[in-house]
Amino acid sequence: MAAEKRDEDKTKQELLSELEDLRNVVAKFVDFEKEERLLLEERLKESEERFREIFEQHYDAIILLEADTLNCIAANLMAEILFGYNQKELQESFSRLFKNKREFGRFRKIVCDSRKKDFLIGQFTLVGRGDQMLICGVKGKNIKLRELDVLYCSFRDIKEKIEAEEKEKRIQAKLIEANKMTSLGTLASGIAHEINNPNNFIMANTQMFADIWRDSERHLEAQALGNPDLIFGGLSFAEVQQMVPDLLTGVVEGSRRIMNIINRLKEFSRPADNMLTGKVDINRVIDFSVSILGSQVKKYTDSFTLNLAENLPRVLGNSQQIEQVVINLLQNALQSLPNKSCGVSITSSYNKRARSVLIKVKDEGSGMKKEVVERVTEPFFTTKKDSGGTGLGLYISYSIIEKHKGVLDIKSRLGKGTEISVKLPAIPRTNRSSNSSLLVIGKGGVQS
Repeated sequence: MAAEKRDEDKTKQELLSELEDLRNVVAKFVDFEKEERLLLEERLKESEERFREIFEQHYDAIILLEADTLNCIAANLMAEILFGYNQKELQESFSRLFKNKREFGRFRKIVCDSRKKDFLIGQFTLVGRGDQMLICGVKGKNIKLRELDVLYCSFRDIKEKIEAEEKEKRIQAKLIEANKMTSLGTLASGIAHEINNPNNFIMANTQMFADIWRDSERHLEAQALGNPDLIFGGLSFAEVQQMVPDLLTGVVEGSRRIMNIINRLKEFSRPADNMLTGKVDINRVIDFSVSILGSQVKKYTDSFTLNLAENLPRVLGNSQQIEQVVINLLQNALQSLPNKSCGVSITSSYNKRARSVLIKVKDEGSGMKKEVVERVTEPFFTTKKDSGGTGLGLYISYSIIEKHKGVLDIKSRLGKGTEISVKLPAIPRTNRSSNSSLLVIGKGGVQS
């Protein structure tokens, strides 16, 4: 019995020892699990902090949305800067960024229809604080955050990119137009040559016919006296005698007009000289510009005044470039007129004290607001987009006058018309008279 008692006690001791070992193992496992959990929590915390740093420091505006409701969960600093709303305001109403319910509905549809991890949401016009309009490219990413389905949205302001692309398109269109003008110049030169030859025949033959008529007139007059019923082409000699000189004058005048057109075409087709070393006659430049736009003058107004001072000193520069300025200013003036009863005037004068030649183009058109006047010389700024305006005319004119060391000044009042002055430094000269000539084209035609 004693032996059995000892064996039983030994067995209990062994069991208690094993139980103690088991307890120690469990305790060690619990400590290990606790350490692992703490390590995992630390790593998760570090990961979240890294995500937060990346989230906050990203150069795009980032907004996290609940995938189902599209409620804002979080927004980074760039989102607050871009849209002007803090995170709390965005969480209260993410849809406030869209200009209307239709745009927000389009955003929701794109998001709901996409099952991709990464996808392009598209381009949206969004509204920031103070009704600031923003054009943004929006990308989306479906992610999981703590078992929550989240839409990671990045917003990038692409307004400058779009403006740059539009500017590039306008420049490209301008280059195409310049190429057309070059081709037109070549064509004009060929046409001028082709027209010039037959026109020379007309001039020479008309002169010969005039000589023949002078020699024949007295013989025909003698025959007509002896035969009063003598008819020439269905006309009596008295009628023919009166008509032929007028016919000859008309042919010669028509031929001279053709010659003037040919000369203008030749000047138009002549390659531009970018050197600003020519001695430019401003009155000749104005006359040429007005002749080029003669048909438009008649189309837009019944009252066009040209007042050019005589004996103007010349200016140093490029005549073709200054012609381009005058043509552009005159076109703008004509196109601003509400009706043909409103007038346009061009004057030239000399300011002896400033030693400058002055060109003024004045119209009785619709005029411009002060804020428009301040911007009209900016490249690509135009109030005539609907009618094909490029916004380059006044910018190029301003640049040309600036290169000529001159000044282009614009005065305008809405509904009261516009006056544009071009002041160019004159080449020193000896004293001359300053009489002026006045030419008016009114309803009755040309008057002097």
